[in-house]
Amino acid sequence: MKGLIDNSLIPDSKGEELFLLGVKNEDKSVSLFVRCWLKYLDLITTKPKFHTLCGNS
Repeated sequence: MKGLIDNSLIPDSKGEELFLLGVKNEDKSVSLFVRCWLKYLDLITTKPKFHTLCGNS
């Protein structure tokens, strides 16, 4: 999937082309793979929130 996104691989099938279109448009209704990839990217790129009871303002 990463290879398709960074253009190091060429899509070989219609499914791979739909995956690329879905990821570029962030259309989660295209396939399960698009939803999984977007969720994966969200989890690895967003910084987790850290809550404390005591802290500096």
